[in-house]
Amino acid sequence: MVTFKAISPERPALVRDVKEILERRVTETLKGAECPDHHLRPRVIYSGSVTNPKYEIEWCCQKLRDEAAKVLK
Repeated sequence: MVTFKAISPERPALVRDVKEILERRVTETLKGAECPDHHLRPRVIYSGSVTNPKYEIEWCCQKLRDEAAKVLK
């Protein structure tokens, strides 16, 4: 009989990895949004916890916000 023991990373490493995955996912979703005037992309700021993630998205102007809304639909 073969048994396996799951080895999980320590909590800080797990939280860091989950945060990076979530940030990458939101950033990847917004990849198509770019400001037509300033040629900038939205900036995603992650906060909260693994079980209760929260995001803020920074824009340079209303035009970029409108572009991001199109991508997120």
